[in-house]
Amino acid sequence: MAMTILELKDKASRSAFFSNLGTPADSIAVVKLSSLDPWGKESVATFEDLAVANDLEWLPSSPDQGDPFYGSELEIRLTASGIGEHARLLRKEVRALVMRSTSGKTFSLLKSGSHDFNVPARRAAVDAFARAVNEALLGIDGWWCQIVRIYADGHWPCGRKKSDGRIVVY
Repeated sequence: MAMTILELKDKASRSAFFSNLGTPADSIAVVKLSSLDPWGKESVATFEDLAVANDLEWLPSSPDQGDPFYGSELEIRLTASGIGEHARLLRKEVRALVMRSTSGKTFSLLKSGSHDFNVPARRAAVDAFARAVNEALLGIDGWWCQIVRIYADGHWPCGRKKSDGRIVVY
């Protein structure tokens, strides 16, 4: 079932962002990343994590990066249905809710060696929630709504596998 705007706002406000990093995700449709070691501590990274890292396409972390799932299709549909401006305002509101929920927090598990993923992870969460607004307005229970649910469960859906498109979750 498609997520409503109210549900999306609730998840943006109440989710325990990044509270379950590295723990198993509930869905079998995702690929688990147990640590960020491949990007900062390669010598101690597991073979499985290294393999996932080598096949990873990062999810976008800003609106100017293209939508890897839909391209411009959803924006075109929203504009054609006359709710493009309404969608823009809702995306802005949801972005602000996620920024407020994640601001001032540092997550040690988002660091690996000299690499600090705190800012990119936050930006990716903000962007994912904003993109989920488009799906919610169009009644689509698609990729971004699934990704929002993963964030709400405390994980970081950081990318997708190039080889099969499955979401990579830390």
